[in-house]
Amino acid sequence: MEEALKEMHSLLLDCVSDYIDEGKIFPAVTKPAKKNEVSVELTPSETVKVLFLNSMVETKTKPIQIARRLGIAKQEVTRILNPRQKTKIDTLEKAIEATGKKLIYSIA
Repeated sequence: MEEALKEMHSLLLDCVSDYIDEGKIFPAVTKPAKKNEVSVELTPSETVKVLFLNSMVETKTKPIQIARRLGIAKQEVTRILNPRQKTKIDTLEKAIEATGKKLIYSIA
């Protein structure tokens, strides 16, 4: 079961990568898993990357524009968008702000 969950998570990351490549908004989960179902979730860091992707699509901001606004190379923006690449939350927050959006934290 543990191996299957790892594989499903890897497939989920592949889906995120496809959405990034296609410049499409990654959909939010609309309903929880049923009792007999197993769900696979993105990590918090991966979730913030999806939020960054979605903010880029919503604001029609291109990676080169993010790079210019942050004073970094376009390749660095590509690394930030890579769901398998570790990125510090501060970097993700700045990248989201470069789209004109703001990352808001909350504890429930």
